[in-house]
Amino acid sequence: AEEGLGRRVVTGAAWNMAGVVTLRAGGLLVGIVAARLLAPEDFGVYAVSIVVLTLIGQVAELGLHSALLRASKDDFDTVAPTALTLALVSYTILGVALLILARPVASIFGAPDAAPAMRVLAVCVFLGAPACIPAAQLRRDFRMAVQSVIEMVAFVVSTAVLVTLAVGGHGAMSLAWSRVVGQIIVVVALQLVVSKRYLPGFQRSQALDIIRIG
Repeated sequence: AEEGLGRRVVTGAAWNMAGVVTLRAGGLLVGIVAARLLAPEDFGVYAVSIVVLTLIGQVAELGLHSALLRASKDDFDTVAPTALTLALVSYTILGVALLILARPVASIFGAPDAAPAMRVLAVCVFLGAPACIPAAQLRRDFRMAVQSVIEMVAFVVSTAVLVTLAVGGHGAMSLAWSRVVGQIIVVVALQLVVSKRYLPGFQRSQALDIIRIG
């Protein structure tokens, strides 16, 4: 059993590293292509939007991923429904907040033109909730190979969307919509590959533990 676990850990780590390297290299090439198709100000607008999206994602996560990874095998079925409920509440509130406050937030960053891209990227915030449980399941089972393949497929499709929209003259919105399409593919694929799916539930003690971790 120990040898089998060790082999899974090493294999999972190797796949994770391969996925990271491939996506980083691919992202660099796509950035070069996008730089030829888009104006510099489009990148600035998108950069501001991504900064806001990243900050919101960190707040919305609430320590959910850590709580799911540290839960024992027997406790996971108890933790997962509560974690999903907290994720739905957290990501929904912050996604709605981004939709409503996109313009003033963009103005604070000195880039009011980023508001439309922020509203599009709010879709990614909403999609964070259904992704959190299956993503944790894959990591707990050391199925990084599956996760890497999903991310690569999403990258290829989102790149195709980016190039198509950029050629069509959609500017920063082509970057935003490509990100949304990639996230949708990831969420759908994660739901398809996990062995068990969970519905929302709630246990006060579990919720307090998750929030404490966060």
